Amino acid sequence: MDSAEILQKLDLSPSEAKTYLAVLGAGEARVSEVGKLTGVTRMAGYTAAEELVKKGLLSYVDKRGKKRVMAEDPARLELMLREKERRVRDEAESLNAIMPELQTLFSSSDIKPNVRVYSGTEGIKTLAEDILKTLKKGESYVGYGAVTKEFEELREYFHDFVPRRVKKEISFRGIVPGDINDNTTEKNKAKRRELRYVSVAEFPFKNEINIYGNKISIESFKDKIGLIIESKQIADTQRMIFELAWRGAGE
Repeated sequence: MDSAEILQKLDLSPSEAKTYLAVLGAGEARVSEVGKLTGVTRMAGYTAAEELVKKGLLSYVDKRGKKRVMAEDPARLELMLREKERRVRDEAESLNAIMPELQTLFSSSDIKPNVRVYSGTEGIKTLAEDILKTLKKGESYVGYGAVTKEFEELREYFHDFVPRRVKKEISFRGIVPGDINDNTTEKNKAKRRELRYVSVAEFPFKNEINIYGNKISIESFKDKIGLIIESKQIADTQRMIFELAWRGAGE
């Protein structure tokens, strides 16, 4: 991740991030030159400079009747980060305050969908989070794994998900295509999981299925789409089918 991408995480637009870095490197620049420095249009350069002045990262100076911009100390970015952290804390507290009311409204609704469809990377994350939300401490779930190249986009998220699952003492048994040497017994034990492997050539799973509580989640990392089916009868049946496959997969 380069400097411009990091600055964008502080709520700077791509052109604002490029403009700040360009002016910071140059020390100062004429407003009319900002676009040229960053490779954007003149108007976009003006707009980016104006926004950065509002955010306290640039300031205007007048030299010989010509308007110029000067970069402010990068320490200002640390202040912006602290302000953002404070806003996030305030928003989290506000959300927590109304969460009981929202949950009551959700629980009292007479109309609840039995099938929910999600899309996009955030949708896939929602499916995983539902496992932690649904299962109680010490419970377990089963499923079929499919780690495709598209999974890499979510690897960072699942690096965070697994420790949270382990902390809640939720165990997982899964059937996955791959080499039995992919994971050590010690590693699987630490992650509270038990895996059985099947041939990639014979069973090249393309999507992941998890069965937990009265729910089944199905997700495709490639298509970035998933769904949750909530039905005790379907979940119980799928759980029995999994147990049959588990025995067939062997140790």
